Amino acid sequence: MVTFSPEVYRAYVAAFALIAAMMVARSQHSLDWSADVVLTAGFSDFLVVAFLALAYEVVRRLAGPDTLLGRVNRLVHLILAIAIIVVTGLAQALFLKTGEVLNPDILFFFLRRSRDLADVATGAVDQELISILLLCIGILLLGSLRFSQRLLIGAQYLVFILPIGLVSAGTLVSSEAAIEERVALPEHLAAKNLYRGQYEDFFARQLAWNKSETANWRKGILTGMSVGSALGNAEYQALAKQQTAATIYVAPHAPQPAAKPPNILFVLLESVRHDALGVHAAAGEKQPSDTPFLDEVARQGWMVERAYTTVPHTSKALVGIYCGTFARFETDITEARPGNLPLACLPRLLAGAGYRSAHFQTAPGTFEDRLQFLANVGFDDRFTQESIAGKDWTKLGYLGVDDRAMIAPAIDWMRSQSAQGTPFFASMLTITAHHPYASPGNIQAVHDPAQARDAYIKAVRYTDDVVRELFAEMRRHGLLDNTLVVITGDHGEAFSEHGQIAHNGVGYEEGIRVPLILYGAALGKPQVIRGLRQHIDIMPTVLDLAGIGFSGKLPGKSLRGDPFGHSDLITFCFYNDYCLNHLSADGGKVLFFYGKRTLEMYDLSADPKELRNLYAADTHANAAQRLGVAVRMKKSYELAYHPVANPDAVGRKIP
Repeated sequence: MVTFSPEVYRAYVAAFALIAAMMVARSQHSLDWSADVVLTAGFSDFLVVAFLALAYEVVRRLAGPDTLLGRVNRLVHLILAIAIIVVTGLAQALFLKTGEVLNPDILFFFLRRSRDLADVATGAVDQELISILLLCIGILLLGSLRFSQRLLIGAQYLVFILPIGLVSAGTLVSSEAAIEERVALPEHLAAKNLYRGQYEDFFARQLAWNKSETANWRKGILTGMSVGSALGNAEYQALAKQQTAATIYVAPHAPQPAAKPPNILFVLLESVRHDALGVHAAAGEKQPSDTPFLDEVARQGWMVERAYTTVPHTSKALVGIYCGTFARFETDITEARPGNLPLACLPRLLAGAGYRSAHFQTAPGTFEDRLQFLANVGFDDRFTQESIAGKDWTKLGYLGVDDRAMIAPAIDWMRSQSAQGTPFFASMLTITAHHPYASPGNIQAVHDPAQARDAYIKAVRYTDDVVRELFAEMRRHGLLDNTLVVITGDHGEAFSEHGQIAHNGVGYEEGIRVPLILYGAALGKPQVIRGLRQHIDIMPTVLDLAGIGFSGKLPGKSLRGDPFGHSDLITFCFYNDYCLNHLSADGGKVLFFYGKRTLEMYDLSADPKELRNLYAADTHANAAQRLGVAVRMKKSYELAYHPVANPDAVGRKIP
């Protein structure tokens, strides 16, 4: 006989069985999850579940099972067991699709923005995610049933014990064995074609990582969500107390109109990483180039050799591009709330110099409250999918339509301003290279990493064609003659080079390094701009080249007349308390993961693909010093949203 009879201990056993099954699956999906990592992380989660079961038993014995407190105690723990099953399923789905680790901030962000993310989540559904859903439902139901026959009871607990036994057996993928034998990827991973690139030292790096100071127990699904996140935040706060912020931003104001102001056009390439352009790809890697037109524009203008976004997420990156400083260091896009962007952004400054501004995009204006964000930035006109996409344009993916849909409206708007003698600032944001990388003629769903990378390359090629057509139309209507064009990626895109996919949580070069090209007659002769540069440099550069003076202080530097760039830069991940990265002019790079694992340290001059983690006991002092600089810079950027009464500098004036 079978009855529906949820019981706390059985529910907790079922919950931990699901955790164990998911960790076994991770070992088959990612080489980061070797046997020792799975065992340590699994044991730490077991301790969490055991603690909850013990707490239940203590209250049950003290209060009695049939009292009101006893019944409430039972209900609370049954809810906790169900919550563990749900969170485990969500964590596994996030890990399989992005390589990222679920933490409370990500979970709450998904809950708060569920309406925005519904289409994104639907577009990612495949057989893998359906399997996770069915497994979670199956475990939940099996844990709720009570069997009367011993054979069925034994079978029930065998299902629970099997994945737990696999974790403790240590029969998973072993990075240590792999490095000793110097073998190729295991067959089940090689078949996935995970696009790890030239990762010759991958096994060595993982072995060093697993034997370093990193606490693998923090990788547990439950411990990472709870104790690990708390300790990581405490670790950062301890570092922050040792650093003093400096005033590096004072809102610019009082622009001076230029005698002959040039028109300004931004072309923002969604998800286009720097090495997607032929001019940035290493010799022999991309022949022929996937971006012949953008390559030619780069050769005719200024090509920035080493440029970075501020954060690998569009809405946050746009703050760096349009406003010359960092967005708030938080996952919520609070900059899109009415009146909640206390920065003097480029459209407002240009308005004081007589410009009219407009933003164009083929993505919906409702997504992440983009229309309100653009209003906060100061754009006079805002054209989004709702206002530019007619019935003749096909929707590509879950966010955008064909990027060509915004060319005609943008040309019409620019011609209208020119006809009135009004200098214009137009900004156009593409969408094609965003996941799921759908372009005309290539709109099938992509779930396999190999398909995704191929589709991405095709999407980048199509984006290059769109920019070519835009330039041709501008030239045909005489709009290029007096226009300064800035072309950049909002962020990059990862394809498991370091075990991550997409961009939000990627702090490696594939996620944060972007192309940056300037084109126009005002630039003079073509040149390669060297040094360490970032999106925050765009605003002062544009004001400088347009001859618009301002009072205030910006953390960025004009590219004109500055051969050196920054000595230090930082970037941060979209998710709060997820990663903070420091880059220095000497090629050094440090990644801080808020306690989720140890520091990583690279020499990009010798190791541009970040294959060899240099962090070890003998390099700790160097890494810690660089991390201290990053923490101080982060605190300094935060002052833009909490200005001091008497800033230590009023800035400089650009003539």
